[in-house]
Amino acid sequence: MSKIKILILIFGVTFGCLGIATAAPKSALEIEDAIRDVLGDRHPSDTRDWWRGLGPEATKIVIKVFESSSHTFERIRLLDALAWFDDAVSVEFLKKQGREASDDVIKSTVIRSLGVSQGAKAMDAIGGFLTDPSPQVRFSAAEALKKMKEARADALVEKMLLEEKVSWIA
Repeated sequence: MSKIKILILIFGVTFGCLGIATAAPKSALEIEDAIRDVLGDRHPSDTRDWWRGLGPEATKIVIKVFESSSHTFERIRLLDALAWFDDAVSVEFLKKQGREASDDVIKSTVIRSLGVSQGAKAMDAIGGFLTDPSPQVRFSAAEALKKMKEARADALVEKMLLEEKVSWIA
């Protein structure tokens, strides 16, 4: 065997093993530790790919960490993270948080995350926030609907604007 073929074989085996090692499923504890580590970053650099790279069980663990946190900033980051997943568990959790949250910032984050995750499929859920008592929540809903670039979403926003009393929104 030539030296080049041997080197190619060595590199192939080496990188193949590395690929297998990094593709191995992470335990729930490892995923939770990674999430808590990224939440502690002073200057967050996590991306859609980082969150999705945590694997298919990540959404359940994100929700678990959310429910155990009392820090609004962490909770916002976790709701933002759920935007990168479009599984039924994360979508239903976001909708539930939107219905139950009393914090306008949490509601606005839910709206944004649903819009990113579901796009026009979340039109009705997001449209429901157009009548929220909070002007900031109504604005967030209108903004998310406008980003959909759908005629029906635009019509919902136009209808809301006709009745809007807050000048900076109208």
